[in-house]
Amino acid sequence: MTACALASCSADPVATSAESIATVDTYEATQCANEVRCGKVSADFCSHRFAVESYAYARALDRGAVLFDQRSMDACFSEPCTRGRVVWSAACRSVFVGTLAEGEICHKDFECAVGGCVGLGPEPTGRCAVGTAALGAACARATDCAPVVDELVGCVVGAEGERRCRRVIDAPSVGEGAQCSPVVVDAVTAAIAPCGEGTFCVSGSPSSCASVPARAGIRCDDLGLDACEAGLACTRAGCGPALNQPLLGGACDELSRDAPVMCDRARGLYCRAGTCQFPPDEIGVPCAEGCGGGLTCGGVGVCVAPGEIGAGCTFDGDCTSSFCNRRGFPPVCGEPS
Repeated sequence: MTACALASCSADPVATSAESIATVDTYEATQCANEVRCGKVSADFCSHRFAVESYAYARALDRGAVLFDQRSMDACFSEPCTRGRVVWSAACRSVFVGTLAEGEICHKDFECAVGGCVGLGPEPTGRCAVGTAALGAACARATDCAPVVDELVGCVVGAEGERRCRRVIDAPSVGEGAQCSPVVVDAVTAAIAPCGEGTFCVSGSPSSCASVPARAGIRCDDLGLDACEAGLACTRAGCGPALNQPLLGGACDELSRDAPVMCDRARGLYCRAGTCQFPPDEIGVPCAEGCGGGLTCGGVGVCVAPGEIGAGCTFDGDCTSSFCNRRGFPPVCGEPS
């Protein structure tokens, strides 16, 4: 019986345990290191790219709605960089495994053991349900489609605008500017070309491969705050010009989608509470953009001193040795090899 069967799961708990956050931080850091190894993103960009669903996974771990498998994660991120990343391998699909049975209350599709979380939208929760639409049948979303063992099935839009259940397969990788949306192969099959080295897929109609940092005009909604080239910011129209604020204490608004005002990163300034400031350099002070004075933000949300050998860590900068050993769990500071 799952945790949600034993307790109310009508809303996400406000608090999330440090253990669950550490687990997800480890996954993000390992995924980040793999993407850097494979030339997909820069190390500086990494942490912004993979933080989107982190707390949703941490809350699901707390509820027992998903399980985490360290060995599957290690196997997944040891695969060759040439492997397509659209249709994930068995190891990659087994890193986080949903535990909720059909009919149980859910918050995300990934919490369901089979099928997806149906009813989300106006309501914060849904119920796990297994789709029944066969390959080639009409659908509204992927969870309408009946699962196929060891295959990815999606609700794919065809040339005439119709949505049908189709198995999704990997195609050869493509470069910057090429389409990475699903392309219909036949009545029951669609192919997605993974983006090649130095690029990844940006949502659009159709989606296309973009490099990071992105040039002016490139859509950046999926890429994170620091995705655009120096001097550009992510606006509603894509990467575009931003006002530069060079003054310490000057007004800033880096999140504006209409008229962003960016702090001068070359001077080490970051936007905090609407003004350009240097990163905090005192232990215990909340941090979001890193810490100064030799401190690290780590995975705890406040500036702390880097740990010695054997201390827990998330990133290499959390350790005095500049090496976070993620081969075990939880990861600890170690001697660089």
